[in-house]
Amino acid sequence: MDTDTKALVESLQAVGTHAGTIANALTLGNMTPKKQREYADMLKELSELLHEHADLQEGGGVNE
Repeated sequence: MDTDTKALVESLQAVGTHAGTIANALTLGNMTPKKQREYADMLKELSELLHEHADLQEGGGVNE
């Protein structure tokens, strides 16, 4: 696994680790709008990284 893929996987795992806590806080109604936006920003950045990674793979830029 190349370093870009490894970094992407680590980011996915980090976001996933927080997902349960985020869902619980939303369910309980105790997650501030600021924290919601911070998590949304993390998801947006991760989405962009995943798109870039896929684009690189399509273009032959990532060795498997």
